[in-house]
Formats: sequence, structure tokens, C-alpha cells
Amino acid sequence: MCSSSSSLSLESELMKHSRALLILSCDFGTAWNSRKLVLSKKQSLSMFMNELIFSSVILSHSPKSEQAWSQRLHTSLFICKFFFDIDLVYMVIAH
Repeated sequence: MCSSSSSLSLESELMKHSRALLILSCDFGTAWNSRKLVLSKKQSLSMFMNELIFSSVILSHSPKSEQAWSQRLHTSLFICKFFFDIDLVYMVIAH
């Protein structure tokens, strides 16, 4: 098996198992951080959107979860960074 496919498999397993952990305990910081690491390497809009949906599900059951809100913020920033002109985004936010 080549290293690229084993890396994809490992990332897929990490996302699957961290998802299960977070459903059980939404404030498991290590699980959120590992998901953040995978997302930062992917630059896939569909993956970012899935993460926003997932964090939304978590927040529907635990609306005060700081870790879930933080993940939504980071995911939104990844989307801005990879798919939009970040200077334009900052300019809009500032005004």
C-alpha cells in the first residue's frame, strides 16, 4: 500500500473515531484538535461543510460546548482562507 493511500485511510479512521468520541463527550479537546489537524491539510470544501454540519449536531445537544463553537470558528476560517480572498473577508468583518 502506498503512503498516500495509507495516509488517507488513517485520516478517514481518525475522523470516524473522533466523531464517535465527540458524540459521547463533546468537550474532548484532543478529538477536536485531531479533526482540526486533518481539516487544515485537506482544503476540501465538502469536508469543511460536513464539519460545520457535525458541529451543528453537537451544538444542538450541547449548546454551551466551547470546543464545538471553537471548531465551528476554525472551520469557518479554513473556508475563508482556502476559498475566499481573506483580505476582503477581514475588510467586511471590520466594517
